[in-house]
Amino acid sequence: MHTLKPIFLLSLLCTSIASHCHAARGYPELQLGLGNIARYGQARFANVLYTAGEWVTNASGGWTWQNVQAPQLDADGNPRYVLPNTPLVALPLFDATDIEHTNMCKGRLSLTWEGAADIRLPNATLVSGTYSGVVLNGRRDYLSSDGGGNRMMIHIYAINTNDPPRSIRLWLPHPADPMNRSLAPPAGMPGPLFHPTYLDLVRPFRLFRFMDWLETNNNQTEDWSDRRPPAHCFMHGSHHIDKAIAGEVAYELCIALCNTAGADMWLCVPHLATDEYVTNLARLVLYGSDGTNAYTARMANPVYPPLGTNLRVFVEFSNEVWNPGFNQGNWAYNQSVALGLAWGQFAGRKASRVWRIFDGVWGAANTQRIVRVGAGRSGDARYCRDFINEAIANGVKPHFLSVAPYFGNDIEDWIYAKGAAFFTVRSSANINRAHDELQRRLLSGVAGSSVMNDDTGGGIDQAIRDVCVEYDLPLVNYEGGPSIYTSDIDTPSNQPTGSWLTSFMVEFNRDPRMVETYNINMNLCKMRGLTTHAIFTDVGVWGKYGQWGHKEFTAQSTNYYSRDCAVKYKYMIDWMAEQASIRHIDEPLGAVPAFDNDPALPPVEIGRPYKLDLTTSGGNGARTAKLIGAYLAGGITVTSVPGAPDRLRIAGMTTSTVAGGQCAVFARVLDADGDPAWRRFVLKIAGGNGTIIESDFTGGPPSMNRPWTNLYCRAPGFSSAGWDRGAGVFCDAVNDAFTFSLDMPPTESAATLALAIADREYLTFSVAPPAGVTMDLRNAEVLFTVGRIDYYAPHRYAVFTSIGGFTGGAQVYQSPRFSSTLPETFVFTLPDTAAYQHLTGPVEFRIYAFAGQYSSHRTSLSAFKLTARNVTFNQRPIAIDDTAAATAQQTLGIDVLANDSDWDGNALAVQSVGAPVYGSAVIVSNAVRYTAPSLASVTDSFTYVMNDGHGETDSATVAVILVPEPAAALACAACTLAGRAARARESRAR
Repeated sequence: MHTLKPIFLLSLLCTSIASHCHAARGYPELQLGLGNIARYGQARFANVLYTAGEWVTNASGGWTWQNVQAPQLDADGNPRYVLPNTPLVALPLFDATDIEHTNMCKGRLSLTWEGAADIRLPNATLVSGTYSGVVLNGRRDYLSSDGGGNRMMIHIYAINTNDPPRSIRLWLPHPADPMNRSLAPPAGMPGPLFHPTYLDLVRPFRLFRFMDWLETNNNQTEDWSDRRPPAHCFMHGSHHIDKAIAGEVAYELCIALCNTAGADMWLCVPHLATDEYVTNLARLVLYGSDGTNAYTARMANPVYPPLGTNLRVFVEFSNEVWNPGFNQGNWAYNQSVALGLAWGQFAGRKASRVWRIFDGVWGAANTQRIVRVGAGRSGDARYCRDFINEAIANGVKPHFLSVAPYFGNDIEDWIYAKGAAFFTVRSSANINRAHDELQRRLLSGVAGSSVMNDDTGGGIDQAIRDVCVEYDLPLVNYEGGPSIYTSDIDTPSNQPTGSWLTSFMVEFNRDPRMVETYNINMNLCKMRGLTTHAIFTDVGVWGKYGQWGHKEFTAQSTNYYSRDCAVKYKYMIDWMAEQASIRHIDEPLGAVPAFDNDPALPPVEIGRPYKLDLTTSGGNGARTAKLIGAYLAGGITVTSVPGAPDRLRIAGMTTSTVAGGQCAVFARVLDADGDPAWRRFVLKIAGGNGTIIESDFTGGPPSMNRPWTNLYCRAPGFSSAGWDRGAGVFCDAVNDAFTFSLDMPPTESAATLALAIADREYLTFSVAPPAGVTMDLRNAEVLFTVGRIDYYAPHRYAVFTSIGGFTGGAQVYQSPRFSSTLPETFVFTLPDTAAYQHLTGPVEFRIYAFAGQYSSHRTSLSAFKLTARNVTFNQRPIAIDDTAAATAQQTLGIDVLANDSDWDGNALAVQSVGAPVYGSAVIVSNAVRYTAPSLASVTDSFTYVMNDGHGETDSATVAVILVPEPAAALACAACTLAGRAARARESRAR
């Protein structure tokens, strides 16, 4: 069992400065991805009709709705006529959540239109206007008692075909007085486009990405005439009379949001868009439009204004054209193959063409406001280089590289594997365990490594950082945040288990510990040079397809870090404020601070005290070290050091290991002018009662330095021959694991264990007890970790011993088949037979690999531990530091052995005592008599050595606080209580 202390309590900085925070090279600290518009979505617009998406009828009765298209509608989606006894119906926010309805739709609704028609809300209560009948330029006000979607169902019963309705609007309640007032403007005045509550949500941010608003994925738009006009009834759903075109928001409304909020605009240009389309789009953003055509020059009073002259446009070619999960990805791949280009090269060529068109339209006077988005692929440096090189060859180098460092690390699969009992109740204890595991995965190692590090890690791949450095490009995320979805498990055939898991993941995202987890990943990204993080998305419903929204509903509170508030959104706001005082790693103001310790710290031995300070140096002025995240065994803590803000202390004692056998500490240091440095430290948890041998595979490469003899632990007097290979094993030069490959048949079924035995495809290791000591391996525990690196690497592993022999059927353990390329740890016990008792000579272990295919597909051994259940050998005792208090010249006895222990239960004795710094100390009656000097207000110290009577020793330090009267009594009492607590902990641990 392990515990992970909550270590992230972000300082509540003044968030009023958040909107002014900017990261390196003039890019904002955060980019906001806007979620899609839909009738199941959120109230982003003052006119909720935009969300309906279509007019429908139910002429057949019941709920068999039929979509209405041409010829009954005009180009703006306005109805031309109504069929007899078949009213037209729109369903704005019909399928939104109850909480969205309650917060945004409950109260006064105003239905307005131009033209002559009979339009009503038959399920709401009329409070103003005629109940029915055709009205010219009408307005009817209603009261929605509960905000339900059925209250907002718009019915058109009759139309004067000589003056059909247009500018149909359903205005939501005004948040300042929802029961008595709507957002409808006075007659003859323009109304607001956006809901005030939604504007409050987006205003802290200075860059909006419109990928979802523009329905970029799978978009089939080609011609400029295909785009949605800004006067259209709806802002999603199919809008073209003759074509099945994606239902994007009109560009004019996107521009209006940027102008209203003062944010830059990030466009995703459809992948099939013609040059004419791109040209008109560039004109529209620069000059505005009349609602049909983009202007070609600046206008004094444009009908739809252009992007503000103080704002920039970020231009991206489509979205994820490397992703075969989208139409644009398959299209781009097929095009690249047809042209004989690399995938990334083709994407760079298409992006270059779009950028050149924008540059040509905007001209030299305005091109400084165009930002070219180098749309890369996380974890694929080659794709990124191909894209950048092609763009450079075309004379339009991107301004930055953009990737999407999501995190989630398959945590939902880990939770699902725990079984339904783990996630059915959604207990806080299990949610904490899940966050512990996700944080372990984020901190466990370098992304993509399956050698020493047992999971995918977090942050940004070093290879992507290398690309940015090579081409001198900032790193700007296009998307990011938690990526957790259960749609492959929450299926109709897997109920109710699937829905239970989804509910658990929703609570997991709501939990305030998500802030800790998010903060770890953000700092991992910053460590690798991130300039701008991307929030995907602003607000959205959570479910099995993900919990992407940083708010679950538009009006969700951000007052606290509590499960009923938007903890992810609040964290982003606070992150901006914190980053205002932290410089980017590529723009240091002067000397840069650093941590002094190596990333691999000395191991923690189970049952033995541990204390180590993480120290820093360099930089300008005073330094401050801060713990970002940690995954620790129970009993180990990381704390600030009193009086030394530039260091952190790892200390404590653990009685158990952790998953993966490795702890992690992630810390940051800042100097006085805001220059940062980060480092991730790892601590192996090793040893413990009965440990005979535990191998250390770090460094190396182990397989090229045979026999590999490095060890974390070895029982006193025992010897080992180190790790070596059989004749059929081919070694690979990889650090941190004994890495090897085999020459296997082309079919996995032929790569049998018998063949592996015959071909001598094994790793070997032996251990022997000291002379005169017998070794009892009955029921001894064996732990080993293997990691498949390549696709056809062996899927199974078998362990043999020299006691049972190395022939088929003699294996003491055989692993199940597994396909993961992440390391897998296996634990088993040796046979409880007499053959494993009273051993006096060396015992050889062999690990055979089999059930793979082909040659040169690498696998690795990264851990091996042998622990006796029947201990027949002597083990080192454990000495623990002590604290005492004394007044000047006082003599006191200190029972230094009171909190010491011995695995074997041997009687302990004080063997020697070192000289104190100030006073004196001698051994008296198996304790220490200490005499204080004539000093006060200092701390004296000395060391002592104890033994177990069987040749093994350990040492510890005693700190004596020298205090004046009457403080001595209080100090003594405190030391006594601390000593009792320590002894109680030791007693429970034993």
